[in-house]
Amino acid sequence: MAYEDLIENGKATRFQTGEKQAEIASRGGIASGESRRRKRTLKQAAEIVMSLPVSDKKVQAKLKKMGITDEEADNQTAVIVGLMGNAMKGNPKAAALLFELLDDGNANTNEQTEGHNALIDAIRKRNNED
Repeated sequence: MAYEDLIENGKATRFQTGEKQAEIASRGGIASGESRRRKRTLKQAAEIVMSLPVSDKKVQAKLKKMGITDEEADNQTAVIVGLMGNAMKGNPKAAALLFELLDDGNANTNEQTEGHNALIDAIRKRNNED
């Protein structure tokens, strides 16, 4: 039998024996591996697409006007420029994401973190006043 009865705190419960538990763990491990492979493939596809040159002529012109060369004008750069534009228009989530992207993993000083948070709070406050 795959299950055995166990009386705990006056209530009968069921638990799986070692063989059944091993089967469940095995299926979980297989599913976890499949999920990791899907995520890795998706990440690789995103990296390829982001590294492609910008194809939209309007976006190319905007990047060129900002001083970004054709060699530098990939989709990743265009996304960052768009994110910056949204932050400058008052989107606090865009500003927070930009600050997060700029964090190189080194511990920010408290002063930098406080400055970033103050800027994001000011954007939120301005948005609420409008």
